[in-house]
Amino acid sequence: MRRAETAADPGTLADGWGAGLALYQRDGRVWCGHDGNAQGTSCHLRADPESGVVVAFTGNAGGATALWRDLAEDLAPLTGVRIPADALAADVLTADRGLPVGLPDCAGTYRNGATTYRVAPGPDGTPALSVDGDLPLPLVCYADLSCDLRDPATGRVEPGGRFHRDPATGTIDRMQISGRTARRADDG
Repeated sequence: MRRAETAADPGTLADGWGAGLALYQRDGRVWCGHDGNAQGTSCHLRADPESGVVVAFTGNAGGATALWRDLAEDLAPLTGVRIPADALAADVLTADRGLPVGLPDCAGTYRNGATTYRVAPGPDGTPALSVDGDLPLPLVCYADLSCDLRDPATGRVEPGGRFHRDPATGTIDRMQISGRTARRADDG
């Protein structure tokens, strides 16, 4: 479970996917874990098999993911190891993606099982994401088809996911968000 599957691309969510676990790299160690986020909830688990350090956090507020990052940083002096709050890839992608771009061809409805993701222009014309009809969150899109979610209350940007193009047609046909891949259910 601690060996990364090379065919699985976690995007900005982790540094790798093991069999059932997300993998995070810090200071030469591979941490196992899992994050689960939805509007108003934030859950994070990290386990370092080498040191035996395990950290679990659950929050039920819009700023809970930011609190998780602060907690991970504050625990480092107590545990003697740096706890990975995010994937290293998230830091690299955020720095290297350039300026946000318009991505009008991402608009549409995407489905994964019973979950419906709707991408539509928000009040300012930029894409916004709604999950199962919840309040839409602004999306910040980049030329490489990755996207971030912007918290409307704080303005803070969180790694969101990525859109994918059909290799045969070039149209956006999938959306990877919060570790799930949803297929387009309409033409826009």
